[in-house]
Amino acid sequence: MHPNDPSSDPTRRPLRRTRPLALVAATAATLVVLTACSAPGSSSGSDTDSDDAAPTDASTPHGYVEGASEGSEPQLRLATIDPEGRVDLLDLLTGDDETVAELEPADGLSTDGRFVFATRASGTVDVVDTGVWTVDHGDHSHYYRAEARQVGSIEATAGAAEEARVVPGADLTTVRFPASGEQIVLDTEALGAGEIDEVARFDGAGTGALGGEGVLVPFGDSLLSSTVADLGPDVIAVLDREGRLVEGAEAECVDPRGSIETRVGVVIGCADGALLATTDEAAADAGDGEGAADESAAGEGATGSDAADAAASAPVVFERIPYPEAVAADERAVAFDGRRGRPTVAAVAGDRGAWLLDTRERSWSLVETPAPLVRVSAVDDSDGHVVGLDASGRVVVLTGDDGVVATTDPLLPSTVADDTALAGVSLSVDASRAYLNGPLEGAVFEIDYADGGRVSRTFDHVDAPSFAAETGR
Repeated sequence: MHPNDPSSDPTRRPLRRTRPLALVAATAATLVVLTACSAPGSSSGSDTDSDDAAPTDASTPHGYVEGASEGSEPQLRLATIDPEGRVDLLDLLTGDDETVAELEPADGLSTDGRFVFATRASGTVDVVDTGVWTVDHGDHSHYYRAEARQVGSIEATAGAAEEARVVPGADLTTVRFPASGEQIVLDTEALGAGEIDEVARFDGAGTGALGGEGVLVPFGDSLLSSTVADLGPDVIAVLDREGRLVEGAEAECVDPRGSIETRVGVVIGCADGALLATTDEAAADAGDGEGAADESAAGEGATGSDAADAAASAPVVFERIPYPEAVAADERAVAFDGRRGRPTVAAVAGDRGAWLLDTRERSWSLVETPAPLVRVSAVDDSDGHVVGLDASGRVVVLTGDDGVVATTDPLLPSTVADDTALAGVSLSVDASRAYLNGPLEGAVFEIDYADGGRVSRTFDHVDAPSFAAETGR
């Protein structure tokens, strides 16, 4: 049986090509499938049919979301953007495929697991709601599906044409234009209602916000920023949601580059290691939560870390996690990635291999590889899997203890040889698979990393996937 034949993978259903497709949840507003929370220690409860009418306050089940249906497993979709700007959604559970938006050609793509943000050098950002997401309640999760739609656009101030850096968060989403220093804060909940709600917009020239390299990261209902001119670019400060400085809440971080939210808190890359932002309450919760098993539904994905959920009501705690050895500038961790809702993340370590940062243990480890990596993401499962893409276009599977344990044939030989195409490649991981888009190969590959890096499915009907993002996690 051919390895790319979906029938060779008993855990995945075969593809059904149905373009255009009516949205699965088009009638969600009138027929809502509800899932009551299960007992602590288990995953989401079983589906139960709802009444046609919206439930009253007294009868509303825990986890109810108006206009959405709830499933018993993550409602995974793969969003792709082709060179012309067409946004397609591939349902990874059913194989159904649909076009949900026609945008201008994009120069970048980011996601929070529900929304995708298409950025371009003209200074515009388009927001698309893919209609699937996971809400983590610690000992169980809720998995939702609603109608996908284009939410709207954000534009830089006239004359500030440049590509934005978008960092999504559970409560706030930040949009930053590095050269001008302009910064925009969006209400993430409003995006779910189909609205663009600008909580704040700071013009770098008028508010003293620094331009250039730096970070502006959501942290609950607050912001972590290295752009406060009075403090300088090597200080991470806490701002409120409207961009006002919280006095006395700051920490040094030389040359901040890159950030990621983990189960424990928010990580920011620094020249000498990482800065971890948590709260006292969240740090305690994260430590106690280690028993929420790696393979449990609760570990599959979160809309926010324990730290971020408590950030609005508790002081921010900064901790430094230095590298275990002196690290050259080109071997720094500057782009972190990993499975949503897990404490360990990965980053490319120059030509040496991969850095693993365990935010629960506050420790780094270096996994050296025979060939340099260009992408890497930590699964953080019970076997410690890490998935990477090397400079020859092969997918490699690593563990922190054993190094490289599996290598595929070259899957992206043309793309890795073209810097422009390579810039659009994403490598996402979930609890059982990894997804890799090949812009020049015209395909998206599904990798079973626990089975020797087997290619379990190839979505070669995806038209030139310049960018891709997995949602529903």
